[in-house]
Amino acid sequence: MHSIYINGIGVILPGVTDIKDLWQELAEEANNKAVKIESIPSFISSRKIRRMDRLSILALYSFCKAYEELKEQDIDSLRVGTVFNSDFGSLNTIAEFAECLVEGSNIEASPVTFANTVINACLGHICMEYGVKGASTMLLGSNYVGYAMKMIRNGRSDMVFAGGFEEYNEELFDCFNEKSINVREGFSTLLLSKEKKEDSYCEIVSYSEGNLGGHPCFLDDFSPDKKSIINTVNNLLKKAEIEACDIDGVITASNNRLFIDAELEAVNSIISKDKFILPTKVILGDTLGSALGINIATASMILKYQIIPCKHLSDIETKTGEIKYLLVNNFDISGNYVSFILKKCD
Repeated sequence: MHSIYINGIGVILPGVTDIKDLWQELAEEANNKAVKIESIPSFISSRKIRRMDRLSILALYSFCKAYEELKEQDIDSLRVGTVFNSDFGSLNTIAEFAECLVEGSNIEASPVTFANTVINACLGHICMEYGVKGASTMLLGSNYVGYAMKMIRNGRSDMVFAGGFEEYNEELFDCFNEKSINVREGFSTLLLSKEKKEDSYCEIVSYSEGNLGGHPCFLDDFSPDKKSIINTVNNLLKKAEIEACDIDGVITASNNRLFIDAELEAVNSIISKDKFILPTKVILGDTLGSALGINIATASMILKYQIIPCKHLSDIETKTGEIKYLLVNNFDISGNYVSFILKKCD
């Protein structure tokens, strides 16, 4: 079975345009409370941008930042896969097109707008712009990083760009805020490869999944199933052949107070309490379809640079020792709870 490494990371959030900015946001515990990306750095010609909607531009930008880390490496475009994920897709573009039809006529509806209503339009723009011709898949509310790992391990791809995104939509975000779930626009791309490089971020050892039976945004009486969380983590430790005591820290999946308490209780019953726990969604906000990528990107940087980028964790003793294994969790709108183990590159 192939070892899988993270060789590139691209992110864009409000006030964040690369991984250095993301690190700073975590270190400062997200002093920037904006929920929408207000400006996109120039990275592509205006002629090409005219064919895309805002979502596709942002997804392409995060891909571009991860792709840059290939550093002119020769690649077989037929062996480069892409798998992207969103929880809600291109709601703004769909609404714009629908408004044209309702208030105007089908003649007034832009063909460019119509083309971008298709959920995988952003993936099409990415593949055409970079000449990526390998296996390609668009997912909704799914474990896209796990899917990308399967693409490599079953021989379909040598490397896979695994991206997640969620575009700001006022009505959608208001629904989450009403449930005390702090959401934020975000786009992320991870470059997974079976090839280890000198500057690889880390190795992805394995993952496991379980379902918690719902999501607090859609179920008023939602109560996280702690037993399912415990089973998911224990199954992962068994698959990875790693002892719980070997885990040096945890990136949590929690996105509201009820969930935080349940997850911490479940995790602490398995992992020693002297390990650091980093609640990225509490600090940065829940980026929904992009959240798994943001959590893994955070863990990848911790493993590579051997520093925990948060002020309130400065007194944790493990910060001064080697950080070798991290447990990374995420929870999506389908109720799916997924855990990954990431390892520092030897």
